[in-house]
This record gives sequence, structure tokens and C-alpha cells, in this order.
Amino acid sequence: MGDDNMRLRLQQQGAVLSSQLKVNDDDKVTQNEKGKKDARPIMSRKSFLCFILTNFLLLAYVLFFRTSSSSLQQQSNSSSITGQKQKSIHKKIPWDEYENCTIKNRPSSSSSTRKPLWAPSYPNTLDDSILKNLISTITGLSTGVKSYYAQRKGLRKCQSSDVTVLCHVVHPIVTTNPLDLTSMFDSQVIYIIRNPTTVFPVHLNYKAIKYHHHPSKTQVAVDSWRKDRDLYFADGLQGWKDQIKEWKVSMKEVYNISMFIPFEHLVDATKGPELLKRLTKLLEDFGFPIVVADDDMPCVWYKALGKEILEQIDSHGYEYSDYMPGYTQEHKDLLMKELSSMVEEYKDDDKELLLILQEYMDQVQSDISLDQPYKDV
Repeated sequence: MGDDNMRLRLQQQGAVLSSQLKVNDDDKVTQNEKGKKDARPIMSRKSFLCFILTNFLLLAYVLFFRTSSSSLQQQSNSSSITGQKQKSIHKKIPWDEYENCTIKNRPSSSSSTRKPLWAPSYPNTLDDSILKNLISTITGLSTGVKSYYAQRKGLRKCQSSDVTVLCHVVHPIVTTNPLDLTSMFDSQVIYIIRNPTTVFPVHLNYKAIKYHHHPSKTQVAVDSWRKDRDLYFADGLQGWKDQIKEWKVSMKEVYNISMFIPFEHLVDATKGPELLKRLTKLLEDFGFPIVVADDDMPCVWYKALGKEILEQIDSHGYEYSDYMPGYTQEHKDLLMKELSSMVEEYKDDDKELLLILQEYMDQVQSDISLDQPYKDV
């Protein structure tokens, strides 16, 4: 509509200007009949030049308008805005094939008396119930995973009369001092990791539910997310970095990270079962009992994680569907800077961690939702 109005206006102006030039032509011809043959061609050339100029201006305007509109459209499509309803990114995984799968338990490969392994993670990286289901299904040990912070009669610091495979801990976010507990734990570590862009809002949402009476299994309001993000994200990212460094560098003389479990791989229908095969082989090599075969690992993956979380992540890429938590450009720049620094620090030391960090950088660069800062109204 804007193009049509501007085009009509310019054409009208051109017509008026041409008419004025024509009147001038006629006046000059009347006053000077002798110059009639010479004057008309000169005036006609002026009219022609006016016509060319008018259409040139019209073309320039249309091209500018369309280029600007295209640029704005591309910018709009490049990132979603926090607060908009998430669109499904469903990958069309054939869930029906998993629904009726069965796990054929095999005889236990061993009976372990090995000390438990530390399983550190940033808070709320992986739900405790999922980790317990995984290890219980793989090892046949119903109490194979314990939280370091759980205490009851006969259980303290993951030590009890039954076998513990993994001791889940969030040190140093909550100080635990693993260096003082080397006699109670194995030297090998299974590190559970997740992209800070998603683990941070999940953690904040969990705290809102647990400590601030937010309704269970619901996402906090957009403004609440923005406010807490702007207040705490820089510190949260630093804590995420420090935790990796604590286990990777500060305690390397005592503990060794044998394997990383990236959340993003675990919940993926292709990478998840392969990741569990590797975990199973590692636990078997460490002497823990194994009661499942590799052929059944897709079913183990589906049964242990559960259809609800797998479908949700597959469809929306996140635990909640109301909106994808976004970050400001300043946050994005900070993420890229810190992840790049970590890549440089660990590039010659740990290929597995390096690949995970590079993957997270790619996700931040291409997938992050850009958002506005919090505004207190």
C-alpha cells in the first residue's frame, strides 16, 4: 500500500512538472515563431529528462523499502523472543516402537565391593529420579545412586550397607570437600554436564517451586525469569565454570573424570542409547554388576528417562513449553567469551570436554533466543 501511494504521488508530480514545461514551450513558440523548429526539440528533451528523473526516484524508493523490509524480516526470524509461545520442533521420533519394548535382563556380570564413584553436576542438571532409574536398570541395584546430602539411619555421605555406584553431588556449589574423603570414594568420576543456557533457568525455576511457593511443574513468569537472570546469571555462569575446574584441575592429583554425560546427548534418541552403552561398559570395567545387554539399550534409555521428559525435550528443546528462556546480547557475548576461554584452557588436556564446549558454543551462537533486559515497571 505504501509503495502504491508513493508511486502515484511521484507520477503526479512528474505530470505537473511536464505540463509546466509544455506551457513554457508554447509561450516561447508564440513569442518567437522563428525559433519554433529549434525550441520544441529542446523542450521535449527537458520533459524526457524529467520523466527519467521521476522514475529513477521511484525505483530507488521501492528498492530501499524492500531491502529494509527484508532485513527486518531476517532479523525477526533469526531469534525468538522470550515470552512468545514456543513452537514445536518435533523430530517425529517413532515413540510407538519404544512403547512396547522389553528389556531382557541377563545374569549379573559381577558382585561389586568397589567404592562409589563421585557424580558431580551443576544443580538440576539431571533429575535425581532419572539418574537413579538409569543406574538401577543397568546394574540391577535399586539403591545404586545416592545423594551425598541425603542422611538417615544407616546412610550418610553415600555410605551404607548396600552397594552405591554413583554419589550425586553439586560440589563446590555446595561445599563438600571431596579431598577429605578419598578413603571413602573411588578415584574415578562420572561428570554430568549441561549447557549453561538451559541449566541455569531450570535451576531458577526449581528454586521458585521449592522455596517461593511457585506451582509445581509450571514455568515462572517471563518477567520473573528476566529479573533473576539479570541479577544472577553472571555469578551462575562463573559457578558453572568453577565446578568444572574444581574437578578437572584442582583435584586432578586425586580424582580423574572418566566420562562426561552431556544432558543434551542423554535425551537424544540417537545419542542417548550410545551414551548408555559407553557408560555401561565403563561401569562393568570398574567391577559393578551389569544386567542388560547392548541390544536392549534403546529400551533402557526410553524406560529409564521416561516418555514425558523425552517427548517434551524432543518437541520443544526444554522442560517447559510456555517460552524458551532468552538472553540479552550482553549475556550472549559473555557466554561466548567464557566458553571460548574454556576451550582454550582445555584444548590440549581433554578432547571429550573440548568437543562438548565447542558444541555449546555453536548452540549459543545459533540457537539462543535474544531478549530484552528486565524493566521494573
